[in-house]
Amino acid sequence: MKGYHRFPYADYGLLLSGSHEGELSVTVSLKSSSITATLKLRLVEHASIVPQQLVLYNHPSSTGYFTISGGSGYFTLLTQSKASDDQVATVSHVTANNSILVMAVDDGSRNIGISDLCLANSTARASVRVASVDTLTVLAAQLIEQGSTVQALLQLRDAEGLLIPIQPSVMRFTLAASQDEGILATEFVMINAAGEAVYEVTGRRLGDTTLIGSVAVTTEPRLTSQPCPVQVFAPLKLLPRHLTLVVGTVYQVTATGGPYPDARLEFYTSNKTVCDVSSVSGVVTAAVIGTTTVRARAYVKTTLQTTPAASTDESLHRAILECQDVVIIDVVAMASIELEAPTIHLESGTSMPLHVIGRSIIAATGDDEDDDDSEEHHQLNNSVKFSASKLTPVSYATADPPLLFEWSSSDKRVAALTNVFHENGILVGSNNNGVVRLLAHEPGHSTITVTVSPSRPTEADSTQQLLHNKIYTAKLRVKVFESLSLLAPNTAVATVLLAPGALYQLSTNRDGRSKMSYNIGSWCASNSSTNSSSGGGVVAVSKSGVLTATAHTGDATVLVTATDAAGVTQRVAILVQVRDVRYMQASVTRVLSVTGDSNLDSVPVGATLPLIITYHDNTGRTFDAVNNTSSTPLSVNANRRDHVRCESVSSSGGASVVIANVRAPGQTVLELQHAVSSTVTLKHYLRIPSRSAVLPVQACISVGQTLCYSTAIRGAKSEDGYWFSDGPQLAVDKNSGVATALSTGRTTVTYVIEADAAGAAVLAPYVDVTVQPIEQVLLMGPNAALSDGEVGDVIHVPIALIAACDDAGQDSAVATCYPPALPSRVWLSSVKCDISLDDATKYNINEVFVAEPVYTRNLGYSCAVRVLAQQVAWLGRLYQQQPSLSLTLRVTVANTGIPSLSKWSEVRLPFVASVHVNNTAEVVVSNIDPVEERLAVFGPVTALQQLLISSNSSSVEASLGSISATDGGMAERGVQVLGVRDAWGGEGGTNTPALITITSQLTRQTIPVVVSLQQIGDGSCASPKRPAETLGLVQLGLALLYHYHTHIFTVLCVVLTAASLAVGYQALFGPGYRQSQQAGVFAASPAAATPTSSPAAATPASPLSPNTGAGVLGGGNLNNISLWSIDSVYGAPHSPTTQGGRPSPRRL
Repeated sequence: MKGYHRFPYADYGLLLSGSHEGELSVTVSLKSSSITATLKLRLVEHASIVPQQLVLYNHPSSTGYFTISGGSGYFTLLTQSKASDDQVATVSHVTANNSILVMAVDDGSRNIGISDLCLANSTARASVRVASVDTLTVLAAQLIEQGSTVQALLQLRDAEGLLIPIQPSVMRFTLAASQDEGILATEFVMINAAGEAVYEVTGRRLGDTTLIGSVAVTTEPRLTSQPCPVQVFAPLKLLPRHLTLVVGTVYQVTATGGPYPDARLEFYTSNKTVCDVSSVSGVVTAAVIGTTTVRARAYVKTTLQTTPAASTDESLHRAILECQDVVIIDVVAMASIELEAPTIHLESGTSMPLHVIGRSIIAATGDDEDDDDSEEHHQLNNSVKFSASKLTPVSYATADPPLLFEWSSSDKRVAALTNVFHENGILVGSNNNGVVRLLAHEPGHSTITVTVSPSRPTEADSTQQLLHNKIYTAKLRVKVFESLSLLAPNTAVATVLLAPGALYQLSTNRDGRSKMSYNIGSWCASNSSTNSSSGGGVVAVSKSGVLTATAHTGDATVLVTATDAAGVTQRVAILVQVRDVRYMQASVTRVLSVTGDSNLDSVPVGATLPLIITYHDNTGRTFDAVNNTSSTPLSVNANRRDHVRCESVSSSGGASVVIANVRAPGQTVLELQHAVSSTVTLKHYLRIPSRSAVLPVQACISVGQTLCYSTAIRGAKSEDGYWFSDGPQLAVDKNSGVATALSTGRTTVTYVIEADAAGAAVLAPYVDVTVQPIEQVLLMGPNAALSDGEVGDVIHVPIALIAACDDAGQDSAVATCYPPALPSRVWLSSVKCDISLDDATKYNINEVFVAEPVYTRNLGYSCAVRVLAQQVAWLGRLYQQQPSLSLTLRVTVANTGIPSLSKWSEVRLPFVASVHVNNTAEVVVSNIDPVEERLAVFGPVTALQQLLISSNSSSVEASLGSISATDGGMAERGVQVLGVRDAWGGEGGTNTPALITITSQLTRQTIPVVVSLQQIGDGSCASPKRPAETLGLVQLGLALLYHYHTHIFTVLCVVLTAASLAVGYQALFGPGYRQSQQAGVFAASPAAATPTSSPAAATPASPLSPNTGAGVLGGGNLNNISLWSIDSVYGAPHSPTTQGGRPSPRRL
């Protein structure tokens, strides 16, 4: 009672209902009286109709129900609003269950409503839609795991996509696979509340199929759904189930089964501290000692439920399938080692594999599955159970940092150690080398010793590879014995070695030409007491010569008889030995060679290795045949399936062949396993270190860059191969291996060495390369200054290309090479070089220089700037005004790897004006005047400082003088030319010209100057002048030492001159002088210029003419006196202006 109000004659109360339904009793009592009254009330919600819309199939028998909920329970249908409503569907109120029955009449829609009789203004409404079926849809999982069951739905919808309930009373519907392939099984379950048919679909067999639904009504044709594709996939499993790894070792967990082909697997670990796992590849790397697990999930491209265990990520439109398998990983430290050998007694000439087995101590939990390699359990402290785990090469042979294994044999003449790849020139080092091959040579004993140590010991216990960083040693004593052979008679015995259950076909040279018969001779069984005429249970032979070894071991003799048409009979006995198989080993035939004397330390990536698997008895002998019909064939498991993939396995006679393709660099361990019988399973380990044999190992370059690929690998018979690229990104010369990047993308460069009969590559080392767009173009510094000294002179400005490799996480350091020629010049055609001057309005620099992109050997790409005109006047004046003058060189690259995006770079080129010589005409030096100092070079000071001068003749020396600066940064530097010949040769004349060369290193000019050597007179009295600076004591001593013959003649000349002076003095002052009457006897006399008589009138009887004139002094200067007479009788010299009929030397 929420409120109360009193009237004069009555009392009343106001009741407010709450939010809950139920019954309520209201009691009224009078004060001071025992009179009471009680009223029972029921609180209800307003009535509602469920569902709000009902869709019925248009069929006379199609009915549906509305359910009325809430309200008082007493209702009435509202009056119809339209008369046409009954033409769509008829409705009636069923009071027994408070529902509304609807019966379909025809396509259309109508509304219905009810009114609550006990509640005022309480009504509810709904709608009815009658429609014909338009589509039939199947909703089913597209991926079903084999053996699992999922639900599928069959739906009917009208033209507007609204759901029509399936009515089994009037419809016949089915859901089945398109073909009866046994892949799927379907079973009807029920019609759910929405009117959908629910089926259970079970995946029975692997494969792809489709589900098709159909529905039929007696009055209409059958309706069929679109096929719904379904794949039944194998359960997703992980292998191996248990791993024990040494710290640093890697192993690739393998997932089998799962959806195909577009499912994406994701691996994850429960403890990233113990080991790290690649989410994509499943490669596990052991980090620290401990235990963890690895799981996997598959992401499938569908939004539908795949299996009951799967979940759906609607945002990714992927179903997530969790793998139920778990890989348990123990990361341990090696605590001890031992050598595992199949036997210790070997026949000489045989071989066997050896490998190191490690032991570690790990805690064992009760939930862990027992591993085949950890059975030795013991109790420590009576509380914790431990196990001694066996470490095979799979557990340690890929460790990083590597473990160091040192092997030795005490007597290499008895037993030598090698590796399986030695025939191919591959010498495996000590890193992780826990597997070797023992070769038995001479009879005797040898002790095999192996020592293992850590390459990088660590102090932390959790990261130690060897417990406490100890060095462990193991030894094995092997005996090699000589095989039994007959000395008398010296005849080899034919022997066939068979494994139990093996088949072997005998063959002779008389097959097909004689009648052959085969019989068992004697036998001796070693493990059976059976006495059989067919070989005592050891071997049987068929009429065609097929030997069949039984399960018993022993020896038997088979007699082979051949009878020809002439009746000649021949027999041969064969010893057949049946032995148990003790071990198997893999051998690699020679498939490659190496150039030069070098050896490889790894198998080249791209090599195809035929692994020949042979089987051996307890003495090392190789079986001729083994049982290849075993239910468990030879299997090969690799710890890195992404590095080495074994593509085919075949068996023939006593050997099996495994083809191993080396696909990536790294370390791989193969575990070969073969169950040769129900009780004997053989295991063999093969370690394959691999790396690229193609250089450079380059991950990333830019468009335009050039690489020179090379390899030392050749074919088994030293055959050469050819280079090629499998994509358009690189242009590769097939002979030289030079490659130029043309476009972006990832490609592979391969060196195909040889091909088999089918054309498939037998040996094809390769390297992957990624071509990225050009991120930056750089013009490097020029290799010289620019100058206009010589037409055709060229300077090169290198072009550097930088690849955008950082974002790709790849190494962009390029081992650049500059081959003689490019395999393609397509990219170079997209490069443009331009040169410009800052003041381009007044001058046209392209009249002087031109720039063009070129490729040159030993330099690569560059802008070559070439001189078109030399010593241009306006450029020289501009340089005088601006001594620091420079030009701008610009390079533009159009093909950068990104369409419509070009890159450019600029650099300033310093300019230096050219040098020139004041006079390049012929320079003449003579015995009278051997020094010429008037030659000079003009040009920039920096250029003159780097001048060089040389002479091509020992007769001429040339030297540079000091620099005298002038205006505008230009200067002059003198050149001194000196003739230094000892003998000028002949009587007057010119010697062979010499050539001096002036070289400007800065302007790259070479200026030749011709020097002529002339001799005046016969040279007997000539005394060549030398510059003052060359007349020191040292030079004087050298001259005396090396030119003594010259000085002898000089002394003779002095003596003769003195004698002549004495005779002349006597002639002048003696009595004979006054007798002379000839004027101008001497050339220096005053009468010499104007002779009074011709030389022909002179009296030849006396050398002195009677008309002498003024005498010796002649009133002239004593220094000007010449000893030569002008009289032709005395051979006077010619006019001073001529010499020998030629002009006198011209002084510059």
